[in-house]
Amino acid sequence: MGSKTEALRILLAEHFNPKQLEVTCESAGHNVPKGSEMHFFVGIVADQFEGMSTINRHRTVSKLVYAEIPGVHALRIHAKAPSEASDLSDAPPAPKCAGGSKH
Repeated sequence: MGSKTEALRILLAEHFNPKQLEVTCESAGHNVPKGSEMHFFVGIVADQFEGMSTINRHRTVSKLVYAEIPGVHALRIHAKAPSEASDLSDAPPAPKCAGGSKH
């Protein structure tokens, strides 16, 4: 099987048929073994999010990902309806990792 990043991209594309999709592995910025794919940014613009609250968009994406892709530890989700975004440039930056298990 290929990378988790690619598996996420395929899963989200097939499930949501998004207008825009960005999937980025952010694991390198976290306290995980080198080469791990555990922390991800998902930016997605899809018709299914029209009229849905932000929390329900996040729940919808999270539920799908955690059920289908084993080993995903964290998702940073930026989900928009097409009426709200023409692109994903307004996604907030990833927070700095505080070290997690180092404390």
